[in-house]
Amino acid sequence: IFTDWKVTQEVSAQSAVVGQVLLKHQSVHQFDFDIQTAPDWAKMIFSANRDYCRRHGYKLLLREGGHAKPTKWQSRLCSNKHKKVKHVYACERQYDRENSGWEKVAMMSHYLDKSGADHFLILDIDAAFVHEDRDTVRNLMGELDLAGKDVLVTNKDYEKADGAKRLDCSLIFAKNTDFSRALFRER
Repeated sequence: IFTDWKVTQEVSAQSAVVGQVLLKHQSVHQFDFDIQTAPDWAKMIFSANRDYCRRHGYKLLLREGGHAKPTKWQSRLCSNKHKKVKHVYACERQYDRENSGWEKVAMMSHYLDKSGADHFLILDIDAAFVHEDRDTVRNLMGELDLAGKDVLVTNKDYEKADGAKRLDCSLIFAKNTDFSRALFRER
């Protein structure tokens, strides 16, 4: 079950929506999103991004959710590999990080269809807008237009070996077009 929290006011259709995603998976510190009890780093990032969106007129959403369910093939693989329930569960949790990425795709699909905004940006909860005087989202819009593209995704270039060839869902930016809506709907 996932919950969306609208953090800043509605924007016109001529703008962008910024969505931050807090999903629980094995490799991150777990906390229920409550700005009063969240870790200091999360409070600082959340505050910076909220202020950035207010300053530039973007709607900020926070999507909070639990573990992404394992796929049928993942469950089958883990069940065949392990006999004890706790070991099957631990095996399935190994897929949390990758499966959580698909929730970001679902969020993108939902908001491209429903928000009415021209652009939608999804960021991990640990990503922050740090340049107060720059409109990073507007710059991303310009980059898409200049390249003649509708979608920008990042790769894992920080990983050795084939990281540059692997997509990373920590930042996804899309123009609200027929192509983008179809792309994210086909998950």
